[in-house]
Amino acid sequence: MHPNNTHQEDYPFNELIKAHPPLSKFTVQFQDKPSINFNDPLALKALNNALLVHYYGITPIEYPHGYLLAPVPSRVDYIHHIADENKAGAKGLDIGCGATAIYSLLGASCYNFNMIGSEVSEKSYAFAKANTKTVPSIDIRLQSDRGSIFKNIIQKGEYLDFTICNPPFFSSEQEAMKAFQRKAKNLGGDKKHNFSGTADELWCNGGEALFIKRMIKESNDYKTQVGLFSTLVSQKGNIARLEKLLTKKQANHYVKSSKIGSKIVHYLFWKFR
Repeated sequence: MHPNNTHQEDYPFNELIKAHPPLSKFTVQFQDKPSINFNDPLALKALNNALLVHYYGITPIEYPHGYLLAPVPSRVDYIHHIADENKAGAKGLDIGCGATAIYSLLGASCYNFNMIGSEVSEKSYAFAKANTKTVPSIDIRLQSDRGSIFKNIIQKGEYLDFTICNPPFFSSEQEAMKAFQRKAKNLGGDKKHNFSGTADELWCNGGEALFIKRMIKESNDYKTQVGLFSTLVSQKGNIARLEKLLTKKQANHYVKSSKIGSKIVHYLFWKFR
């Protein structure tokens, strides 16, 4: 994890319950320590809200049923890496902010970032607006063109210090289901209840590699309006071909990585010369 990520150790459940009492009904004893059933979406929602309240002073947010449950430790890790490259108060865009707008909320809380969250789903847009309504430094914008990423979102004459993105990982619903079933099996739970996330959040034609390629190509049109572009890359095998495209586009680029639990995540950054 990033050195500034406060979630390096076990969760302090007693403190979290004090911050967000609803967590208590999901707490169980595991190996003589308090924990939760990480296969239970309701327990995960309660834990996430407890972390947001306790560590970041963020009012509990609404997690709509069936939508992606974004773990706080991994989301804030990305924000810390962004903060390495930007000053407090910088202005950023979260591409595909989702119903929770979790990156925008954490960016605003941790570093006083002024955040724009974009969404293609009208339902996710509505939830994101509701979840951020008390934070004046967050602006949620609806993307009316599913074929565009920056167009219609970055306004004429507007300058952004950075962009972030957690792209759809999978190329199809079938691929996503298989991955979630493997995860559920590893956790020893019911595979039917471990699947969370909507089509807009989890898959797109070509998966993350094609989505990020589209982003890189379109970013060239906004190189004078954005200081630093970035995206999360879940599959290390995609990085080389993405860097090849960035070199072709004459963009300076680099990769940062973090170990979140048992998984290595990668962040790809680029800016134009």
